[in-house]
Amino acid sequence: MKAKTAKKKSTIKIPRHRVTHSTPHYLYYDEQGCSNRIESFEDQIATGYRPETPRSDGYVRYKTEADWLADMERNIQDCNYEWKEPEEFTDAYQITGSYRGRSAAGFHMKSLTNGGTCCLMLSDLEDMILECDILHGKITGRWIFKKRGANYMIEYLGPMVEGEQLPVVMPE
Repeated sequence: MKAKTAKKKSTIKIPRHRVTHSTPHYLYYDEQGCSNRIESFEDQIATGYRPETPRSDGYVRYKTEADWLADMERNIQDCNYEWKEPEEFTDAYQITGSYRGRSAAGFHMKSLTNGGTCCLMLSDLEDMILECDILHGKITGRWIFKKRGANYMIEYLGPMVEGEQLPVVMPE
């Protein structure tokens, strides 16, 4: 079977979380939307906490300023993505589970080098099975991130090039 090569699309950027190194399967916001959300939450922090007026049933979302600040900081972290054009890379992934959505099915994957997570679409599995050795759910090879519809995923391109090595493996 002929080895695949990475196809670059300059209009597509792939999000990678700055802390967890994960690429989400689906992200509601694009690069500008994430940037706007971070800016909005930072503005709210700069303005400061304002106690809420309880609803008619007595509910108050933030009981303390510390709760409010923790939520603002969590919201900023949730949108903390680095957006890059897809590039071919070498890594080892472990299959950690499967999923079934309304329009797609696939597998959850975890990088053995940086711990980041991503998804592999079921439709990409056939080529991968025919081209690689899967040992205890682990696959090593050349990969690229891509976007299909609203979903971000990883695609197996083929085995590592002779002499190529994996990045430094994280301790378990």
